[in-house]
Amino acid sequence: MTPEFYQHYPRLFSSYFKSVNNNTVKELSDAGYYYYQSILHTDSLIDDKDFSIVPQIQKYQENSIKILTPIFGKDSVFWEKWDERRFEYFEAVTIEKKLNYKKEISLKDYELLAEKKSPAKPGTSKMTILKTF
Repeated sequence: MTPEFYQHYPRLFSSYFKSVNNNTVKELSDAGYYYYQSILHTDSLIDDKDFSIVPQIQKYQENSIKILTPIFGKDSVFWEKWDERRFEYFEAVTIEKKLNYKKEISLKDYELLAEKKSPAKPGTSKMTILKTF
């Protein structure tokens, strides 16, 4: 179950990005929802080793990309940020797996994990990049 604010995350910041129209904010919210769902399912795949959900993960990612490509185009700096966020997510998964073997987790390790696994980053990246268009 997705917390509702993740379904509309870009809308939370839309007043700071007045140059981004409401329809685009809605599309960014939809794309963010699909991307977030793909992350949740990927976590489940990693944790539970349930490979039956791979097609659903791919579909969520595909839906997100279908929405984002007309907004940003194929050569936008946005896709560089997309790749950075994707890499950070897998870094977070690695950190999380290592932390599973520790008896105590330092605040520094936990903060690093939270930063790299934050579902908020893609949403704010989208809005910031659109503001510069």
